[in-house]
Amino acid sequence: MIKPIHQYQIAISSIHQKQQERFFGTKIIFVIKGAATIWMNAQQLDLQTDDLLVVNRGVDHTISGSKDSQVIVLKIVGSFFLSKYPQYFQFNFECFSREIDFGKEKAIEELRRYLAEMVIAELSNHENFKLEIESNLYQVMLLLTRFFKKPIVNQIENEVPDERILKVIQEIEANYYEPLTLNEMAQKVYFSPSYLSRYFKKGTGVGFVQFVNQVRLRHSIEDLIYSDMEINQVALQNGFSSGKNFSHCFKEYYHVTPTDYRLKNQVTRKNEDNLEDQESSPLELTEVLLLLANYCDNFEQSSHATSNSVANLSIDVERESAAKELPYASYIVFIGELKELLKKHVQQQVKQAKTDFRITYIGVKNLLSENTILTTIETDEIVPSYSPYDSADLVLDFIYQENLSLFVYLSYHEMEENQGDYLLKLKAFIAHAIQRYGREFVNRWRFMYYHKEWDNTVAKHHEMYYLNVVALLKGMVPSVKIGTFLPFSDKTETIPASQQWQITKQHEIDFIAFHANQNEGIDFEQTNEVIFNTAQNYLIKKTSSFKKFLASHHMKQPITLIDWNTLTGETRFTNGTFFRGALIMQAIFDLSYEVEGLGFWINTESHEKNQHSQSINIEGMELFHFFNGKRPVYHALAFKERLKGTLIGQGVNYLLTENCDGYQLVLINCNPFNPRLSVEDFFIQRRRKEYYVQIKGLKEGIYQVKRLKFDREHGALYSKYGEFNSQYGVDHEMMDYILRNSEPVLSVGDEEIASQWSFYEYLDFNAIHFIELKKVSKE
Repeated sequence: MIKPIHQYQIAISSIHQKQQERFFGTKIIFVIKGAATIWMNAQQLDLQTDDLLVVNRGVDHTISGSKDSQVIVLKIVGSFFLSKYPQYFQFNFECFSREIDFGKEKAIEELRRYLAEMVIAELSNHENFKLEIESNLYQVMLLLTRFFKKPIVNQIENEVPDERILKVIQEIEANYYEPLTLNEMAQKVYFSPSYLSRYFKKGTGVGFVQFVNQVRLRHSIEDLIYSDMEINQVALQNGFSSGKNFSHCFKEYYHVTPTDYRLKNQVTRKNEDNLEDQESSPLELTEVLLLLANYCDNFEQSSHATSNSVANLSIDVERESAAKELPYASYIVFIGELKELLKKHVQQQVKQAKTDFRITYIGVKNLLSENTILTTIETDEIVPSYSPYDSADLVLDFIYQENLSLFVYLSYHEMEENQGDYLLKLKAFIAHAIQRYGREFVNRWRFMYYHKEWDNTVAKHHEMYYLNVVALLKGMVPSVKIGTFLPFSDKTETIPASQQWQITKQHEIDFIAFHANQNEGIDFEQTNEVIFNTAQNYLIKKTSSFKKFLASHHMKQPITLIDWNTLTGETRFTNGTFFRGALIMQAIFDLSYEVEGLGFWINTESHEKNQHSQSINIEGMELFHFFNGKRPVYHALAFKERLKGTLIGQGVNYLLTENCDGYQLVLINCNPFNPRLSVEDFFIQRRRKEYYVQIKGLKEGIYQVKRLKFDREHGALYSKYGEFNSQYGVDHEMMDYILRNSEPVLSVGDEEIASQWSFYEYLDFNAIHFIELKKVSKE
C-alpha cells in the first residue's frame, strides 16, 4: 500500500529511471552520493554529490539518477506549510546550492544537516524519532522562509488589488477540504456575496467556485498518486460533494479521468515509497548511515535558524553622498613609566602595533622618576663611565629607531614639592636628549601639563607652574608642542574654577587633552534599555559638547582624548561575555573625525601597574592582555586602519570604501545594552542580526573576496579561556593554544559582480565583519 502524505514525507532512494511529477507542496532534493538530473521550467539541472535543490509547488519536473545515486527527497505538503506560515502562497523558494547568493553557504550547510538527521532518525526508529524528525522539519521550513523566499511575480496572489481578496485565497488554500461558500467568505471580508463574486473574478481572472475547484484538484493529485483510496473517497476528502462531480471537474481541468491519471502516474512512482518500504542490505544501510553522519559531523553549530529575522541592507553607491576622505587621528600608546620599554615583550608589542596601525606617540608618566633616571654618582673620572641616563637611553634608542615620539605627562603633583628641582632635572634631561638624538627628534615630542581633576589647587598656582614649564621647554626647543589637560563636565558644561586660567592663557597652549568614560553616570543595576541606547553616542556627544565649550571661549586648539572607554558594566563578572568589538571600532572611527589624538594603553600589565591597585582595572583601552594576547581594542583599531581609499557609503551598520584595488565593506552590529545582562544567553540571542545585503553601483568584474569575522567566538581571548575547566591557572601550552585561536577568522572566495551584488551575512552581537573585494586583473 502506498501511504498518503498528510504533512510531509522524507525518503532516501537510488533513482535509476526517469520519474515525472508535479507536487503541490515544497520538495527538496538532496544528492548525497552519485549524480542526478532534474528537468523543470524548460531547463536541465545537473546535481552532483552534496548538491541540494528546492522544487516549488505545482512545478512539473522529471528526475533521474546515476546507478550509484543516493538521493534524499523531503516533501512538505502545501496545506501543512501554510498552517505554519500564512504567507506561504505569496512566495517561492529559490534554492539551488550551486547558484546561491554569497553568504548563504552556512544556511545550505544547515539544510543538509537537518535533512541528514531526519533520515537517520527515520532509520533508527527509536523512541523519540518522530520528535526528532519534526523538530528538524521545522528548522528546514524556517531556513527556507528566512533565506530563500522570493515574492511570486505575475501570480494571482500578487495581482489581486485588495488584501481582502488575498485573505479569501489564503482561506481557500487552508480549508479547501471543507464546504466553502461564497456567502461565508463574503462575511469574513465584509463584502456582499454579489460584490465579492464580481470583485474576486476581476482580481483573479476566474470565478469563486472555479478557483475553489482548482485548489481542490491540485490537492487531490497527492491522494490519487500516494494512496489506494477509492475515487469517491478522494473526492470527499478534498472537498468535492461527490465522485461524479470530482471526475467531471478533473477531466475538464486535466483532460483525463482521475482513474487514468492514477494508472499512469502511480506506476512511475513505485520507487518513491517511504523509507521502510525500501529494501537495503546491511552493507548498503551502513554505507548510507556513514554518508549521512558525515553531514552531521562536518557541521559547525550556529544559530541561523533561531536568530532574529533578516533585515534588508541596501546600498546604492550612485545615490550615496559625495565621497569623502577617511578620518585619521594620531594614536598615543601609553606605557606608564619609560622603563617599561626596557621589557622585550613590550617592545615587541609596540613594533607589532606600529605595523598594524600607525602609532605616533609613546605616552609616558613620571618621566623624571628614579626608576628611569638614575641617581647621579660623584666620580673623579675625567670622562665619566657612568650616566644617570643609561637606562633612559636604551628606551630612547628604541623610540628613535622606530621613528616614534614621546607624549609626556608633566604632573603638577610631581612639581609641587620642589618645582625648582623638578625643572632643573627636566632641563638636564632635555639637554641630554638633544645632544644625543638631535633637536629634530625632541621637537616632535609633546608635553602635557596634568593634574587630578579633584584637586583644590588655586588657579594661580597651576598657571604659574604651567608657564614656567612653557618658558623652559620653548627656550630649549622653540617649536615643541605643550598642552594641558582640561577637566570638563558635559552635564554642567563647565570646567573647575581651578582651571579657569586656561581660558585667559589660551594663547600659551598648543593643544588640549580631555577624557570621556561611557560608564560614567550609568546605573548598571537598571534594566531599562533606553538608558543604554542613549549611552551609545556618549563619547561623541561629550566630545562635541567639549568642542562647543572651547569655541564659546574662542579656543581653537586641537584636542586629544587621552582616557576613554566604552560600556563595560564596571565589573569583571562580564569578562568574556560582553564582547565590545563593534562598539570600540565605531567609537574609534567617529572620534577620528573629531579629535587630533586618541590614547590607548599598551597592555593590561602596564595599566594595572600605573593604577597602583590590587584589583584589575576595567576602565582602560588596552591593546594587549597578558602573554601578548591581543584584546578587542587591538583588532578594532587594526580594522579601522586597514580601511583605505575614500569613503563612498556609510550607514548605521556599515562603511563602504573604494580604492585603486577595489572595495572594502565593514558590517557592524552595535549593541549598547547593559553588559551585566550578557551573562545570560537569552539577552545575547535577541541582539544577533541577519542582514540581506544588496549593493548597487559597484564596478563590474571578477573579484577575490576576503572576509574577516571578528566576534566573541572569533578573536576574543576570554571565549578560549573558558574552554579550560581548571581553577589553577594556565601554562604556556594553554596560552599558546588560546593565542593561536583568538584571531578573527578569515575566509576567501571569488565573486563575479554584475549590476548588483547581494549576499546574506549573520553577525553576532557587537561583531565586526570586514569584507575586501580585490578586482582581478585579466591580463
